[in-house]
Amino acid sequence: MDPNAFAFNVLAFMTVFYLACLIFSFLFVIGFGIYGWKKLEQYLKMRRREALRRMNDYNLRLSRVVNHLLARANEVDQESKYIETKMTSRWSQAMANTCTELVLLGDAVKMIERQIESADLQSCRKSMLESVHIAGHLSLSLDGLQAEMRLPQGESIKGKQKESG
Repeated sequence: MDPNAFAFNVLAFMTVFYLACLIFSFLFVIGFGIYGWKKLEQYLKMRRREALRRMNDYNLRLSRVVNHLLARANEVDQESKYIETKMTSRWSQAMANTCTELVLLGDAVKMIERQIESADLQSCRKSMLESVHIAGHLSLSLDGLQAEMRLPQGESIKGKQKESG
């Protein structure tokens, strides 16, 4: 047997072996990449479903808060009708503005519900944040209106704060 032929056969065998290893490694990496991509896709879908579920829960809570604020606004309005002192036009205008904002907040809750159904998470989060901020503001506004309504005629909350401060 010729020594050059033997070296050629070994070199050919090693080349084929290295190419086979390279192809196997390439296929392994591709297969693992596809597997990892599918797992990542499943994970992202699961996170999106969870985010939508949480947004739905937050929207239910917000609707309960809005219903509570509407009930409080109704109580304040009914109490103002039976109180002995006459409400000022400024107070009446503030109450009307608060009630208008409450109605708009109720519409925002319905809009958030539609955004959840359409799976628009970014808009849903933005609307939810704005609505919660408005609900907090309206709660403080109702507190102020109720406190001002119970003050004796001619006094205001701002006057009371200046005297005590």
